[in-house]
Amino acid sequence: MEPLRIYLELCRVSNLPTVWINTLAACLLAGEGWQLKKIVLLLLGFSLMYGGGMALNDWLDADTDRLHRPDRPLPSGRIGEREVRICWLSLFTASLGVFYAAGGLNAFCGGGILLLFVITYNLSHGFSSLAVVPMAGCRFMIYIVSGIACAGRPNLLLLVLAAVQFGYILYITMVGRREKHAGEAHSRVPVLLAGVPLLDGVALALAMGIGWIFAGLAGGIATLAAQTKIKGD
Repeated sequence: MEPLRIYLELCRVSNLPTVWINTLAACLLAGEGWQLKKIVLLLLGFSLMYGGGMALNDWLDADTDRLHRPDRPLPSGRIGEREVRICWLSLFTASLGVFYAAGGLNAFCGGGILLLFVITYNLSHGFSSLAVVPMAGCRFMIYIVSGIACAGRPNLLLLVLAAVQFGYILYITMVGRREKHAGEAHSRVPVLLAGVPLLDGVALALAMGIGWIFAGLAGGIATLAAQTKIKGD
């Protein structure tokens, strides 16, 4: 089980509940009802893309992490750079294929834009504070790609929720950067991340019934619980 745990840590799977609730909310709010096959494919596609982004992050930040995050899989020596490179390349390639299966060429192109945001953030976050923008753009694109795959294009409700999440991720990312520069021992980011699915729960409750708030709550609780097992920052 140790090799599996190494890859789970590398891909920071503890943050995936936020991605899953984003995807579920986007698919349901797209206005075309339950499309189980597309929902499952999009959940898989975004999970693969997220894991690839985290693996790429560790691969690019290996030298810095050896000084500041020596517990991570790559700097700790539990996995090699070649294996990490194969991991993110494979996950990115697979995710684009899944997006195509979920929504054809348009969803594939949307996934390509998402990938560009992922790569831009990872290449720039070490030296530019503007890297918070492509990071928030990654979350924004979950709603856009889901809307394209499920309904041909995102509706106004999806665009509003995407904008709200864009702003919230901007805030979380700026908090994380400030904490890193200040050398704070305890980060607020894991708790703030739990708020991401809560926003989706509120949107679902307003659009589809109050009971959907529990989906957001469940996502927030799952995120916090997962953070106790695998660090997500």
